[in-house]
Amino acid sequence: MKHLTPNDFSSLPLISSSIFVHGGAATPHVLLKFFMEHAKNFKNLEILHLHTEGDLPYLHHPEVKVSNLFVGKNVRPFIDYDHIDYIPCFLSEIGSLFRKNIKPLDIAFIHVSPPDKHGHVSLGVSVDIAKAAVDCAKIVIAQINPQMPRVHGDGFISVADIDYFLDCDITLSCSSTKELTPTELMIGKHVANLIEDRSTLQLGIGALPDAVCYHLKNHKDLGLHTEMWSRGAYELIRSGIVTGK
Repeated sequence: MKHLTPNDFSSLPLISSSIFVHGGAATPHVLLKFFMEHAKNFKNLEILHLHTEGDLPYLHHPEVKVSNLFVGKNVRPFIDYDHIDYIPCFLSEIGSLFRKNIKPLDIAFIHVSPPDKHGHVSLGVSVDIAKAAVDCAKIVIAQINPQMPRVHGDGFISVADIDYFLDCDITLSCSSTKELTPTELMIGKHVANLIEDRSTLQLGIGALPDAVCYHLKNHKDLGLHTEMWSRGAYELIRSGIVTGK
């Protein structure tokens, strides 16, 4: 594992290559900024990712094609199905795109915790397809951040599998929340009335899932099996309504 310097970009495969970018709250903004400032000789790059948070410095670069595997609100206004495209695929099958070399990866940009005493970093709050990307990419570059939580499960990576790294100490990206409208609350109430105690839920992100959660406060022993969740689901977990029973 080597500290990333501007000179290292000259040895990376940056012509007609593909780069995976870690997503969600783990979007590696420091690493992306460093890359766009110092990688001068890239051409015909494809960048792949799921939902990301915040401004992305490569969205308008003429030599970068963005292939979204999930389109978040920060990218949605720029979708033109040419320069900014969408690849429809079940979340459960995206890892196979990488592992079967259907979408080969040359580089993976990831955002991780500092290594533990055993030499392992954690992918933290966003494992999803990042583990498969790390396993398949020829080169792994990590943004190491002490504010990234260590999360148990199959999200640990040995430092031996990281080629380059940058240190940073920044707050993780966070999706914004807004006050629910009367219409959203009304829809949420209708949906919540259809849900029985001890039901298992899949909850996405956005106003309507949060509106449903708002009206589930008198339910009991709900389960949650979902790839993404936001403030409303967190409140149900914290209040003991989601128990998994």
